[in-house]
Amino acid sequence: MNILVLGNGFDLAHGLPTKYKDFLDLVERFNSIMNAPHILKSGGLENTAKPIYAYLDRLIFRELELRMEFQRLVTGNY
Repeated sequence: MNILVLGNGFDLAHGLPTKYKDFLDLVERFNSIMNAPHILKSGGLENTAKPIYAYLDRLIFRELELRMEFQRLVTGNY
């Protein structure tokens, strides 16, 4: 599979975390949380001050359908 990513730089110029590396970091953090039963059992993340953790908290613990779809897409494709 070939992927072509195009952009005009507007997002990066405004400091948005939209680089491919940022996405890979998100997937890595998502996978580490999904593989930590003690975090899943607690039902939420403690460190939601950082935007990425606030997003992951919502994705993993409140948006079950979206979480399952995201997990399906990144499993074996990371």
